[in-house]
Amino acid sequence: MSKSRSHVFMLTLSMAVTALTFASIGYIFISQPEYLHKDREGVHYFSPRVINPESGEAIPMNELIHHFKGE
Repeated sequence: MSKSRSHVFMLTLSMAVTALTFASIGYIFISQPEYLHKDREGVHYFSPRVINPESGEAIPMNELIHHFKGE
C-alpha cells in the first residue's frame, strides 16, 4: 500500500492540529489566565452569596450588582 503525497500532507496537518490543541489546553491549565477567574463586572465566578441590604436575604453577587447599576 503506497502512501500518496496528499495522504502524507493530511497526516502532517492533522498531527499539527492535534499538537496545537494539546498545547492550548496545556496553556489554559498551567497559566490559568486571569480572565477565566472573573466575569465582566469583576466578580469571581464562585463567590459566596451576599446579604441584600434592603431585604436581608442571601442573593448572588451579580444580582446585587445589577440592582445597584440599575439594569
